[in-house]
Amino acid sequence: MADRRDDFATLLPIVRGVEPGLDANTVLGVLDRLLNTAPMRRRLVHALTENPGLLTCARPDGPLVVDRLIHELLAVGASTVVAPRCPGCGQPKALGLKAGGMRMCRPCARNHRRGEAQCARCANNTRSLTHRNRAGELVCTMCAPPLIDDPAGQVCAILTRHGVGDRGLRSVVEKVSRQPYALMQLAWELEDHPRRLTGDGADGSPMLMRLLTILAEEGDRSIVVPPCPGCGRLIRLGYGLDGKRVCRRCYLAAGPALVCIECGKTDRFGGRTVTGEPVCAPC
Repeated sequence: MADRRDDFATLLPIVRGVEPGLDANTVLGVLDRLLNTAPMRRRLVHALTENPGLLTCARPDGPLVVDRLIHELLAVGASTVVAPRCPGCGQPKALGLKAGGMRMCRPCARNHRRGEAQCARCANNTRSLTHRNRAGELVCTMCAPPLIDDPAGQVCAILTRHGVGDRGLRSVVEKVSRQPYALMQLAWELEDHPRRLTGDGADGSPMLMRLLTILAEEGDRSIVVPPCPGCGRLIRLGYGLDGKRVCRRCYLAAGPALVCIECGKTDRFGGRTVTGEPVCAPC
């Protein structure tokens, strides 16, 4: 509690020096609502003691907590602080994502990172990378693989060849996904890695895991729902770690936490974007 009081005692004169029209109780109320963790308080104290001008410069030069403080102060009647503007679109939006070393709003950050990524086939970096080829590489709309006829039927045919009963099978497949391209990718995965139906499923995609789970719930005994590679428990494998699906407990126990480039939260590593930046498992 002493550290919290000391941090507030440091921040109060800085904020009131910029916003003299706000009384001390109002500012303390904002700080109390916003700064609910010690690391957040330390980041804000360090940023504002080094540069109080972050509150008025309209640039996202400080940590995200400075932006949040500004918006909280504006909500209680502040008139001097200025919300930072997105370097991409110039709007005073929430700037929770990073791209090119700058904090941006979500649409601008995604557009920026999209421009850094290239199509695996034509190397174009101006089109949206909306599809994956059979090797799992991102490709642009012009290079997207042609859609196979009836991808749900193809998945059913592959499963039937591997001993899965065909009664009600199509409805099971359509519970996994109704997106044709997603089902085509699932068909490719089953053709290229048939052992994932009988024990190696933890090496597969989230969609394959969902298929195995639904088939097991339907009582099919020709497939094997894999245990967690980390702890051996038969449990939902909802997280990706080192190329395998693992349970939440093993995911949280593995490795250091990183700041997710998508949501800005500090969480366990789940994967990387097309440009190599870390993302958490939910993102």
